[in-house]
Amino acid sequence: MTAEYDGVPEPVNFQVPSFLHPYFVFSHSL
Repeated sequence: MTAEYDGVPEPVNFQVPSFLHPYFVFSHSL
């Protein structure tokens, strides 16, 4: 779980999962 995972900075890597987290839960609730 490092910034060198996909050549993406740490802040960006954290925003991706953070945004998909609520989106995935909402889709499952539907």
